[in-house]
Amino acid sequence: MPASRRTKSWRLRPNLAASPRLEPVTLGMRSRRAGRTPDLEAEARSWADGLTRLLNNTVTNGIRLSAVVPSEGLCVVGCGLTKNSFTPQVVPLTVSQAWPRCYLFAVWTLALDAETAQLTVTQSKFALRADKRDGAEDLFSYEYGTDPDDEYPAAHLHVAGDSAPLRQLCERTGVNKQLRDLHFPVGGRRFRPSLEDVVEMLVTEGFVEARAGWREVVETSRRSFLTRQLRAAVRQDPETARAELAALDQSTVA
Repeated sequence: MPASRRTKSWRLRPNLAASPRLEPVTLGMRSRRAGRTPDLEAEARSWADGLTRLLNNTVTNGIRLSAVVPSEGLCVVGCGLTKNSFTPQVVPLTVSQAWPRCYLFAVWTLALDAETAQLTVTQSKFALRADKRDGAEDLFSYEYGTDPDDEYPAAHLHVAGDSAPLRQLCERTGVNKQLRDLHFPVGGRRFRPSLEDVVEMLVTEGFVEARAGWREVVETSRRSFLTRQLRAAVRQDPETARAELAALDQSTVA
C-alpha cells in the first residue's frame, strides 16, 4: 500500500473571517460601550490573558500567550507570537524550572462576527508533543476550522499511532490512510473540547504535574467557556430556547 499522507500541520488561513454562514464559535466578548465597534486586538489580548492565567495556574510556569494581527480583521493568539513572527511556539508543560516532560502546541485565529461584533474563533488547534523540535509529530491534536470547503468535521481529533485492524480495513477498502490521518468528530462547532479539557486530561493521565488547586481553576474556566457557548447557541436558535424556557416555566408552575 502506498505511503499515507501525513496530517496537515496548522497554518494561518486569513480567508476564515467570521460570518453567519460559517457559524463561528462565539466567545461572547464585545465592547462595553453600546453602539461602538469592538477593538479586535484589544479583545483578543484580554482573552489571551485569560488563557495565560489558566495555564500558569495549572500546568505551566510563567508562559505568556500573545495576540497579534497579521491582516485586517484577523487576530492570532499563541505563544511566542510577535508583530514580525506569526509562527506559534510550543508551551513547555512544567510548573517549575524542571525540564518539561512534554509540550503543548496551542493556537487560535480570532475575528469579529459580522452580525453581532462578538469575538469569535475561526480556527484553533491544541496538540501534545513529546519534544519542541520543529516538525515534531503531534501525539494527538484537537483541531477546529470554519472552512466551508473542508469536507471533514469542523471540530475533530487526530491521534498518532499504528493500528493493525485499521491497516486490514484500508487494504480491504482501498483507502490509503493511517491512524493519524483520520478525523474523529468531537462535539461539533459549538461544544467541542476546550483547552480546559486538554489540561484536565494531561493531568489526570499523569503526563504532567499540576499546581495545587488546579482542578478548581479548570472548572471555573470551563464554566465560563460553556456559559459563553450556551449564550451563543441561544442567539443562533432563539425560538428553541424560548420554547424550552416556556416549557420549564409551565412545569415549575404545575
